[in-house]
Amino acid sequence: MTPKSEIQLIQEHEAPMCVFGSFLAGWRACEMRIASRYGPTHEEPEPSGPPPVCRCHFSAVRGSTDYIALRDDDIGVSMTNDAENVIAWLAYHCQLSHSKRVFYRDTTGRWDEMKHKGGKFVGFAPLTTVDILAYDLPIG
Repeated sequence: MTPKSEIQLIQEHEAPMCVFGSFLAGWRACEMRIASRYGPTHEEPEPSGPPPVCRCHFSAVRGSTDYIALRDDDIGVSMTNDAENVIAWLAYHCQLSHSKRVFYRDTTGRWDEMKHKGGKFVGFAPLTTVDILAYDLPIG
């Protein structure tokens, strides 16, 4: 069986969580080609149980094998207040690895990082201007 990329996982899943269509549209709009996360060194556990449900609405704006950058679309609760569900959703649907950084832009335009471990949200970290420029995150 051919390994699936994050894009394929997102395209195959159609459910009303995290306002899925907007998330997928964000991926397509950026024309991202995410490399497969499955391979001989993949050690992340397979998701189990019911899929997580987010109360926020977000879109992907950038991504690579090292990070994903999300934007809070200011619908529903904020990503900041729903961070646990966002990380759980990414871990469940995209097999979020512990080394993949999750950046997000809040409704005020500020970039921060959602720290995670084992598919669980563990806290926030601010992004510096150097980080924002290094990852080519949109400003303004």
